[in-house]
Amino acid sequence: MRVSRVVVVVVAVGLMATACSKAGSGSSGASLHSAAAALQQPTNGTAAPATKNPLGGVGSTLADMAYIRGRAQPATGPCAAPDTCFGGPVTNTQAGATYGFTGVTTVNDLVSGYDQNFPTGTTIAAALGAVVSALPGDSHASAVTPIYGATLSCAFVNVSSPTIAALFPSQSAQAVGGGLSNTVVGVEFSGTNATGFQMYDPANVQVAKVSLGADSSSMAC
Repeated sequence: MRVSRVVVVVVAVGLMATACSKAGSGSSGASLHSAAAALQQPTNGTAAPATKNPLGGVGSTLADMAYIRGRAQPATGPCAAPDTCFGGPVTNTQAGATYGFTGVTTVNDLVSGYDQNFPTGTTIAAALGAVVSALPGDSHASAVTPIYGATLSCAFVNVSSPTIAALFPSQSAQAVGGGLSNTVVGVEFSGTNATGFQMYDPANVQVAKVSLGADSSSMAC
């Protein structure tokens, strides 16, 4: 995901910036949550949520993820290990047959990152809405910033959240030191085109790589 940059062009799209307002506040937040709901329906697990983020995303426990998303554990393949994949089945060009949340990582028993997968043809507004809907209500996303290289492209947003910053204090301290107060979650959006290249197409987002740490235009896709 992080290789040397070739050519970087940063483009801010007004429509995408609108989609980055705080989740759950105003008509923009409502529309994002509606788009997210159309993508992934929660599947109840066995234990009720218990942490400051009971939404099944960064800052949740694995029990929260299972309760909200449902645990995917096939007999073989990358999801065979416990607590690596959650959510319903998803099919896209990039991963083929996959699940809503894959490659889940934890820090101090709290979810710290994952790939959030979407069907081929998902718009950036719907994908961003789905990402933010799994984060605490005080989360704010930056504008969507595409990065275009010679052979690949992606787009990123940074999400600030006092709740997540409090759950991961060491990461928060690094963010503040970099002048990005409470910006503790970076999200990279991309997909795969018909020829197999990673690319960013606002009408065809297939994966959001969600992780602790802010992204920037100096990073490569």
